[in-house]
Amino acid sequence: MSREHLIFQSENGLVSVVGGKLTTYRSMAAEVVNRVIRLLQERDGRLAPPRASTDREPLPGGEVRDLNVLIESLCVEGFDRTVATHLVHTFGGEAAAVARLAQSDPGLAEPVIEGHTTIWAELLHAMRREMALTLTDLLIRRTHLFYVAPGQVLDAIDRIAQFAAGEMGWDGERRDAEITAYRQEVSRSLAFREEPEAAAT
Repeated sequence: MSREHLIFQSENGLVSVVGGKLTTYRSMAAEVVNRVIRLLQERDGRLAPPRASTDREPLPGGEVRDLNVLIESLCVEGFDRTVATHLVHTFGGEAAAVARLAQSDPGLAEPVIEGHTTIWAELLHAMRREMALTLTDLLIRRTHLFYVAPGQVLDAIDRIAQFAAGEMGWDGERRDAEITAYRQEVSRSLAFREEPEAAAT
């Protein structure tokens, strides 16, 4: 499949980018912004802004020069070194925000899955600060428990969904729909295991 990207404008004026890959996201974004700037200039003569500095801006949490200093500070605050290292390597300078959540409620400092370093405060941080809106967001795109926990974290999905429902204000129907959607995502990810059997029959 092609990894190229395409930028196009719909009849209603929406500028979209499709395709591409993560390693070229900055150049794709720059192309889209430049396209929008040209459209605005054509429409109302708007002046082009100066060149954006986003390629020189650190990502949130990426402004830290010495990660070890952060790890040590979390250890001093009472975090296990393994958890402290995980938080700092995952969040960089934002690890302090996750740590504050964990310190606000002892339950948030507990691991989501026994034997794994991901703690409940990370899920809360994802919903409050990282725009996680679904269980799939939480478990695949934010915490990566989908990839590192046994069984794609299905054994704990009910507890996680209940936790998310409390924060997001989901009713029972929405909570159940989120669980179903996540289970379907897991099933799709494991479909390759069934293909050889299907081919043999």
